Amino acid sequence: MIPRFFRSISTWAAALGVLPLVTSQAWAQFKPQPTPFAIRFDATSLLAERMQTTLPLWLQGVSVRHYRADMEQLQITVIRLDLRKMKALAPFIELRIGLAPGQGRALVTAWSETGQQVFRSEPFGSATEPLTETLRVATEGADYVELELPRHGERLQSFFASAMRFAQVLQNVDFTTEPVADAFGNATNSQPASDQDRLLWNRVQALLDAGPFTLLSDKAEALEFDISRRPECAVVTFELRNGIVENPPLLRINETELPAASLTLPDLADPAWRARPVPGSSETSLCYSGWIRVQQFIPGEQFLKGINHLEFLQPASGESEEVRRVEIQLRYKR
Repeated sequence: MIPRFFRSISTWAAALGVLPLVTSQAWAQFKPQPTPFAIRFDATSLLAERMQTTLPLWLQGVSVRHYRADMEQLQITVIRLDLRKMKALAPFIELRIGLAPGQGRALVTAWSETGQQVFRSEPFGSATEPLTETLRVATEGADYVELELPRHGERLQSFFASAMRFAQVLQNVDFTTEPVADAFGNATNSQPASDQDRLLWNRVQALLDAGPFTLLSDKAEALEFDISRRPECAVVTFELRNGIVENPPLLRINETELPAASLTLPDLADPAWRARPVPGSSETSLCYSGWIRVQQFIPGEQFLKGINHLEFLQPASGESEEVRRVEIQLRYKR
């Protein structure tokens, strides 16, 4: 009789090492998870203007157009998503757009058929680093959404779109409300971090740096903060973009290096995951080109009364990482 745990992935033979873990035959046996309200576009196929045969229920059609606004402006490519009127099922849509580094920035807008602009994002994109931007667009009054890309759109690496709807949840009134969660379980704060220090019983919470700032492998970034007395312990929380899973950021408090920080990893189906080459090796490392949450526990004995120095170090060479929303919680004896 085959033990139950041998049936968890593919076949019991794979678990015994007789076959690779997932063969092509076993892969074909996996049942695809239905996604009637989400789509992950193939960027190459989309920009080649091949017909999209399968679209989510809220999406009526997709088209690609090329423009040149004037003689001095570079050519732009616009991907247009025509929306169906499904307010109850899709009051918001979530877009996740992955861009390779390069010149020019992308932009997302939403319009009514009469030409009224109902949404406009901040321009996004980096000249030196790949990134994934997550946006939420309200469909109220919108007939179509446009993604504007520089030149021929060749920097587009991934494009994910999904419907979002309201759900009734329970929240504790006195504590920080839970942040908005995206399709892949990656929580993102919808409200700006408070610059006012807050006391809750024996915990003090403070914003150290709103950011973002860049971490390079050859340079540490330092933050300073002043405390009146040493805490029992502390937790530093921040958001990281282009983080390497195998080599999370290193933190140093008052010249004492701390263990590797803990990353809250989103679903591996997220298109923001990507493999990048390891310098000097034929292997690759897995990194996340969107924002993820990172936490670091610090024992109380590492702090000083007065000025403290908190340093961030990027342990891996190569591409840089970005940090934002650095907050600290200090726990004191009552």
